[in-house]
Amino acid sequence: VRNGQKAVMEQNVVTQRMGMPMLRENADWANGLFGGYTAYDFEVSTVLLPLEAARKLAKVLIESRLSESTPPTHRAEFEAMLPFACSFNLGRNRKIHYVDVGTGDVFIHEGMNFVPAAPAAAQDPGDGLLRWMEEYARRLESGIYSVRALRPESPATSRGICLYAAAGPDFSRCVMRGVEVTASCVYMPEHQAGWSYSISMRLVGTAAERGFKSCQLKSRKWAIKVEGEPEEIVRGDGVIGFFPILEDGGWRLNRESDPHGQYVGGTRLGHQAGHFRYQSCSGRSRSMRGTFGGELQMFPGTIQRPEGEPFWVRLEPFRLYVPDFHF
Repeated sequence: VRNGQKAVMEQNVVTQRMGMPMLRENADWANGLFGGYTAYDFEVSTVLLPLEAARKLAKVLIESRLSESTPPTHRAEFEAMLPFACSFNLGRNRKIHYVDVGTGDVFIHEGMNFVPAAPAAAQDPGDGLLRWMEEYARRLESGIYSVRALRPESPATSRGICLYAAAGPDFSRCVMRGVEVTASCVYMPEHQAGWSYSISMRLVGTAAERGFKSCQLKSRKWAIKVEGEPEEIVRGDGVIGFFPILEDGGWRLNRESDPHGQYVGGTRLGHQAGHFRYQSCSGRSRSMRGTFGGELQMFPGTIQRPEGEPFWVRLEPFRLYVPDFHF
Protein backbone atom coordinates (compact mmCIF):
# COMPACT_ATOMS: atom_id res chain seq x y z
CA VAL A 1 0.00 0.00 0.00
CA ARG A 2 1.42 3.37 -1.00
CA ASN A 3 0.61 6.44 1.06
CA GLY A 4 0.64 9.11 -1.63
CA GLN A 5 3.72 10.81 -3.06
CA LYS A 6 6.45 12.65 -1.22
CA ALA A 7 6.84 14.77 -4.34
CA VAL A 8 8.57 18.14 -4.18
CA MET A 9 6.33 21.20 -4.10
CA GLU A 10 6.86 24.93 -4.23
CA GLN A 11 7.22 26.13 -0.67
CA ASN A 12 4.76 28.49 0.95
CA VAL A 13 2.89 28.66 4.24
CA VAL A 14 0.37 26.01 3.14
CA THR A 15 2.81 23.43 1.75
CA GLN A 16 5.04 23.88 4.81
CA ARG A 17 2.08 23.05 7.04
CA MET A 18 1.41 20.03 4.85
CA GLY A 19 4.98 18.81 5.41
CA MET A 20 5.79 18.37 1.71
CA PRO A 21 9.42 18.42 0.48
CA MET A 22 10.65 21.71 -0.99
CA LEU A 23 11.18 22.17 -4.73
CA ARG A 24 14.74 23.37 -5.32
CA GLU A 25 15.72 25.77 -8.08
CA ASN A 26 16.15 24.10 -11.49
CA ALA A 27 14.80 20.79 -10.13
CA ASP A 28 12.32 18.55 -11.96
CA TRP A 29 8.82 19.62 -10.90
CA ALA A 30 6.72 17.37 -13.18
CA ASN A 31 6.48 14.33 -10.90
CA GLY A 32 2.75 14.36 -10.24
CA LEU A 33 1.15 10.92 -10.47
CA PHE A 34 -1.98 12.40 -12.06
CA GLY A 35 -0.14 14.25 -14.83
CA GLY A 36 -0.05 17.81 -15.98
CA TYR A 37 0.18 20.42 -18.72
CA THR A 38 1.50 23.92 -19.29
CA ALA A 39 0.64 27.03 -21.26
CA TYR A 40 2.84 30.12 -21.08
CA ASP A 41 3.63 30.61 -17.37
CA PHE A 42 0.78 28.37 -16.18
CA GLU A 43 2.01 24.97 -15.00
CA VAL A 44 0.20 21.94 -13.60
CA SER A 45 1.56 18.68 -12.24
CA THR A 46 -0.93 16.98 -9.92
CA VAL A 47 0.51 15.14 -6.93
CA LEU A 48 -1.24 12.32 -5.03
CA LEU A 49 -1.03 13.56 -1.44
CA PRO A 50 0.01 11.44 1.54
CA LEU A 51 -2.95 11.05 3.90
CA GLU A 52 -1.48 13.28 6.60
CA ALA A 53 -0.71 16.04 4.06
CA ALA A 54 -4.27 15.74 2.72
CA ARG A 55 -5.68 16.06 6.23
CA LYS A 56 -3.57 19.16 6.94
CA LEU A 57 -4.55 20.76 3.63
CA ALA A 58 -8.22 20.12 4.40
CA LYS A 59 -7.78 21.92 7.72
CA VAL A 60 -6.12 24.92 6.01
CA LEU A 61 -8.90 25.14 3.43
CA ILE A 62 -11.63 24.96 6.07
CA GLU A 63 -9.93 27.68 8.14
CA SER A 64 -9.54 29.97 5.12
CA ARG A 65 -12.93 29.49 3.48
CA LEU A 66 -15.42 28.97 6.28
CA SER A 67 -16.53 31.44 8.92
CA GLU A 68 -19.13 31.71 11.67
CA SER A 69 -21.57 33.13 9.12
CA THR A 70 -21.21 30.18 6.72
CA PRO A 71 -24.61 28.46 6.26
CA PRO A 72 -24.70 25.03 7.94
CA THR A 73 -25.47 23.20 4.68
CA HIS A 74 -22.49 24.81 2.94
CA ARG A 75 -20.25 24.08 5.92
CA ALA A 76 -21.29 20.42 5.95
CA GLU A 77 -20.65 20.12 2.21
CA PHE A 78 -17.19 21.65 2.46
CA GLU A 79 -16.16 19.68 5.54
CA ALA A 80 -17.05 16.44 3.73
CA MET A 81 -14.53 17.23 0.98
CA LEU A 82 -11.09 15.67 1.47
CA PRO A 83 -8.41 17.05 -0.89
CA PHE A 84 -6.47 14.03 -2.12
CA ALA A 85 -4.42 15.59 -4.93
CA CYS A 86 -3.17 19.04 -5.90
CA SER A 87 -0.70 20.70 -8.24
CA PHE A 88 2.92 20.98 -7.13
CA ASN A 89 2.62 24.79 -7.16
CA LEU A 90 -0.32 25.09 -4.79
CA GLY A 91 -0.55 28.77 -4.01
CA ARG A 92 0.10 29.94 -7.57
CA ASN A 93 -2.25 27.27 -8.89
CA ARG A 94 -5.41 26.26 -7.07
CA LYS A 95 -5.95 22.97 -8.87
CA ILE A 96 -7.14 20.57 -6.17
CA HIS A 97 -8.99 17.26 -6.48
CA TYR A 98 -11.41 16.32 -3.70
CA VAL A 99 -13.26 13.19 -2.71
CA ASP A 100 -16.54 13.48 -0.83
CA VAL A 101 -15.96 11.16 2.12
CA GLY A 102 -19.70 10.62 2.43
CA THR A 103 -20.54 9.70 -1.16
CA GLY A 104 -17.18 8.72 -2.67
CA ASP A 105 -17.66 11.18 -5.54
CA VAL A 106 -14.72 13.15 -6.97
CA PHE A 107 -14.78 16.92 -7.45
CA ILE A 108 -12.58 19.75 -8.63
CA HIS A 109 -12.88 23.51 -8.22
CA GLU A 110 -14.22 25.71 -11.01
CA GLY A 111 -14.06 29.20 -9.62
CA MET A 112 -15.49 28.88 -6.11
CA ASN A 113 -17.76 25.96 -6.99
CA PHE A 114 -17.25 22.21 -6.70
CA VAL A 115 -17.88 20.47 -10.02
CA PRO A 116 -17.89 16.69 -10.58
CA ALA A 117 -14.62 15.27 -11.88
CA ALA A 118 -16.34 12.04 -12.97
CA PRO A 119 -19.85 11.33 -14.31
CA ALA A 120 -22.50 10.25 -11.85
CA ALA A 121 -22.86 6.51 -11.38
CA ALA A 122 -25.82 4.83 -13.06
CA GLN A 123 -25.63 2.22 -10.35
CA ASP A 124 -23.43 1.33 -7.37
CA PRO A 125 -23.19 4.86 -5.94
CA GLY A 126 -20.13 5.44 -3.81
CA ASP A 127 -17.58 4.22 -6.35
CA GLY A 128 -16.80 7.65 -7.87
CA LEU A 129 -13.14 7.71 -6.86
CA LEU A 130 -12.66 4.14 -8.08
CA ARG A 131 -14.20 4.92 -11.48
CA TRP A 132 -12.08 8.08 -11.73
CA MET A 133 -8.92 6.07 -11.02
CA GLU A 134 -9.91 3.31 -13.44
CA GLU A 135 -10.51 5.78 -16.27
CA TYR A 136 -7.16 7.44 -15.64
CA ALA A 137 -5.38 4.06 -15.66
CA ARG A 138 -7.18 3.11 -18.88
CA ARG A 139 -5.93 6.25 -20.60
CA LEU A 140 -2.38 5.54 -19.49
CA GLU A 141 -2.52 1.91 -20.62
CA SER A 142 -4.05 2.77 -24.01
CA GLY A 143 -1.50 5.49 -24.80
CA ILE A 144 -3.91 8.41 -24.62
CA TYR A 145 -1.62 9.90 -21.97
CA SER A 146 2.13 9.59 -22.44
CA VAL A 147 5.35 10.67 -20.75
CA ARG A 148 7.07 13.69 -22.27
CA ALA A 149 8.23 17.21 -21.42
CA LEU A 150 5.27 19.16 -20.05
CA ARG A 151 7.05 22.39 -20.97
CA PRO A 152 8.74 21.78 -24.34
CA GLU A 153 11.11 24.73 -23.87
CA SER A 154 12.45 23.22 -20.61
CA PRO A 155 12.66 19.48 -21.23
CA ALA A 156 15.27 18.80 -18.54
CA THR A 157 13.01 19.87 -15.65
CA SER A 158 9.49 19.10 -16.89
CA ARG A 159 9.34 15.46 -17.96
CA GLY A 160 6.19 13.80 -16.66
CA ILE A 161 2.79 12.34 -17.52
CA CYS A 162 1.21 14.63 -20.11
CA LEU A 163 -2.56 15.14 -20.18
CA TYR A 164 -2.72 16.31 -23.80
CA ALA A 165 -4.14 13.30 -25.63
CA ALA A 166 -1.60 11.46 -27.79
CA ALA A 167 -4.21 9.05 -29.20
CA GLY A 168 -7.95 8.46 -29.18
CA PRO A 169 -10.97 10.56 -30.21
CA ASP A 170 -9.60 13.85 -28.82
CA PHE A 171 -6.39 13.59 -30.86
CA SER A 172 -6.23 15.10 -34.37
CA ARG A 173 -3.69 14.19 -37.05
CA CYS A 174 -3.11 15.19 -40.66
CA VAL A 175 -0.23 14.62 -43.10
CA MET A 176 0.24 16.84 -46.16
CA ARG A 177 3.36 17.22 -48.33
CA GLY A 178 5.27 15.06 -45.87
CA VAL A 179 4.49 17.27 -42.86
CA GLU A 180 2.55 15.66 -40.01
CA VAL A 181 0.56 17.99 -37.75
CA THR A 182 -1.07 16.63 -34.59
CA ALA A 183 -3.04 18.38 -31.86
CA SER A 184 -5.21 17.95 -28.78
CA CYS A 185 -6.43 20.05 -25.88
CA VAL A 186 -7.02 19.91 -22.13
CA TYR A 187 -9.95 21.56 -20.41
CA MET A 188 -8.76 23.60 -17.39
CA PRO A 189 -11.57 24.17 -14.86
CA GLU A 190 -9.11 26.06 -12.66
CA HIS A 191 -8.06 28.56 -15.36
CA GLN A 192 -9.98 31.49 -16.82
CA ALA A 193 -8.84 30.65 -20.36
CA GLY A 194 -10.77 27.38 -20.44
CA TRP A 195 -8.61 25.19 -22.69
CA SER A 196 -4.94 24.67 -23.26
CA TYR A 197 -4.01 23.06 -26.57
CA SER A 198 -0.85 21.39 -27.79
CA ILE A 199 0.18 21.34 -31.46
CA SER A 200 3.12 19.35 -32.77
CA MET A 201 4.70 18.89 -36.18
CA ARG A 202 7.37 16.77 -37.80
CA LEU A 203 8.51 15.49 -41.19
CA VAL A 204 7.51 12.00 -42.33
CA GLY A 205 8.62 9.97 -45.33
CA THR A 206 11.85 10.69 -47.19
CA ALA A 207 13.31 13.82 -48.73
CA ALA A 208 12.86 12.24 -52.17
CA GLU A 209 9.17 11.64 -51.50
CA ARG A 210 8.60 15.13 -50.08
CA GLY A 211 10.76 17.03 -52.56
CA PHE A 212 12.69 18.84 -49.81
CA LYS A 213 15.04 18.02 -46.93
CA SER A 214 13.70 20.62 -44.52
CA CYS A 215 10.97 23.22 -44.25
CA GLN A 216 10.19 26.15 -41.97
CA LEU A 217 6.92 27.43 -40.57
CA LYS A 218 6.14 30.97 -41.72
CA SER A 219 2.55 31.71 -40.72
CA ARG A 220 -0.69 30.24 -39.42
CA LYS A 221 -4.40 30.62 -40.03
CA TRP A 222 -6.68 29.28 -37.31
CA ALA A 223 -10.39 28.59 -37.79
CA ILE A 224 -12.19 28.53 -34.43
CA LYS A 225 -15.83 27.50 -34.58
CA VAL A 226 -17.89 27.95 -31.43
CA GLU A 227 -21.31 26.32 -31.41
CA GLY A 228 -23.97 28.91 -32.20
CA GLU A 229 -21.50 31.61 -33.30
CA PRO A 230 -19.82 32.62 -36.60
CA GLU A 231 -16.46 31.04 -37.36
CA GLU A 232 -13.51 33.13 -36.18
CA ILE A 233 -10.39 33.30 -38.37
CA VAL A 234 -7.10 34.20 -36.66
CA ARG A 235 -3.96 34.87 -38.73
CA GLY A 236 -0.42 35.48 -37.60
CA ASP A 237 3.27 34.80 -38.13
CA GLY A 238 4.80 31.71 -36.55
CA VAL A 239 3.37 30.18 -33.38
CA ILE A 240 3.86 32.01 -30.03
CA GLY A 241 7.11 33.47 -31.35
CA PHE A 242 8.51 30.25 -32.87
CA PHE A 243 9.26 29.56 -36.54
CA PRO A 244 10.33 25.90 -36.35
CA ILE A 245 12.61 24.43 -39.01
CA LEU A 246 11.61 20.79 -39.50
CA GLU A 247 14.18 18.24 -40.64
CA ASP A 248 14.40 14.45 -40.70
CA GLY A 249 14.12 13.04 -37.19
CA GLY A 250 13.33 16.33 -35.50
CA TRP A 251 13.79 20.07 -35.88
CA ARG A 252 16.55 22.67 -35.81
CA LEU A 253 16.90 25.04 -32.86
CA ASN A 254 18.65 28.29 -33.78
CA ARG A 255 18.03 32.04 -33.95
CA GLU A 256 15.82 31.59 -37.00
CA SER A 257 13.47 29.08 -35.37
CA ASP A 258 13.57 30.63 -31.87
CA PRO A 259 14.28 34.33 -32.46
CA HIS A 260 13.24 35.34 -28.93
CA GLY A 261 15.39 32.76 -27.13
CA GLN A 262 12.50 30.98 -25.43
CA TYR A 263 14.34 27.67 -25.09
CA VAL A 264 16.14 27.60 -21.74
CA GLY A 265 17.60 25.18 -19.23
CA GLY A 266 20.74 24.19 -21.07
CA THR A 267 19.09 23.08 -24.32
CA ARG A 268 21.82 23.08 -26.96
CA LEU A 269 21.35 24.73 -30.31
CA GLY A 270 21.18 22.49 -33.36
CA HIS A 271 19.17 19.36 -34.09
CA GLN A 272 16.43 18.51 -31.58
CA ALA A 273 15.13 14.95 -31.83
CA GLY A 274 11.38 14.34 -32.07
CA HIS A 275 8.41 16.58 -32.76
CA PHE A 276 8.42 20.34 -32.52
CA ARG A 277 5.68 21.01 -29.99
CA TYR A 278 4.17 24.11 -28.46
CA GLN A 279 1.23 24.93 -26.19
CA SER A 280 -1.18 27.84 -25.96
CA CYS A 281 -4.74 28.63 -24.83
CA SER A 282 -8.21 29.00 -26.32
CA GLY A 283 -10.82 30.99 -24.44
CA ARG A 284 -14.14 30.04 -22.91
CA SER A 285 -17.39 30.61 -24.80
CA ARG A 286 -21.07 30.81 -24.02
CA SER A 287 -21.78 27.28 -25.27
CA MET A 288 -18.41 25.81 -24.17
CA ARG A 289 -18.49 23.65 -27.31
CA GLY A 290 -16.67 24.08 -30.59
CA THR A 291 -13.74 23.10 -32.77
CA PHE A 292 -10.25 24.45 -33.41
CA GLY A 293 -8.51 23.84 -36.75
CA GLY A 294 -6.72 25.67 -39.51
CA GLU A 295 -3.62 25.73 -41.70
CA LEU A 296 0.12 26.27 -41.40
CA GLN A 297 2.24 27.83 -44.14
CA MET A 298 5.60 26.12 -44.71
CA PHE A 299 8.63 27.18 -46.77
CA PRO A 300 10.78 24.39 -48.27
CA GLY A 301 14.30 24.97 -46.97
CA THR A 302 13.99 28.05 -44.75
CA ILE A 303 12.27 31.41 -44.98
CA GLN A 304 15.60 33.15 -45.60
CA ARG A 305 16.82 30.47 -48.02
CA PRO A 306 13.74 28.98 -49.72
CA GLU A 307 14.18 25.92 -51.92
CA GLY A 308 10.75 25.96 -53.52
CA GLU A 309 7.31 27.49 -53.38
CA PRO A 310 5.61 27.81 -49.99
CA PHE A 311 2.72 25.46 -49.26
CA TRP A 312 -0.02 25.01 -46.67
CA VAL A 313 -0.61 22.01 -44.41
CA ARG A 314 -3.80 21.32 -42.51
CA LEU A 315 -4.41 21.33 -38.79
CA GLU A 316 -7.24 18.83 -38.53
CA PRO A 317 -9.87 20.29 -36.18
CA PHE A 318 -9.97 19.05 -32.61
CA ARG A 319 -12.90 19.46 -30.24
CA LEU A 320 -13.28 22.13 -27.58
CA TYR A 321 -15.68 20.82 -24.94
CA VAL A 322 -16.11 20.16 -21.23
CA PRO A 323 -15.31 16.47 -20.64
CA ASP A 324 -16.98 14.09 -18.22
CA PHE A 325 -13.69 13.30 -16.47
CA HIS A 326 -11.29 15.94 -15.13
CA PHE A 327 -7.71 14.91 -14.38
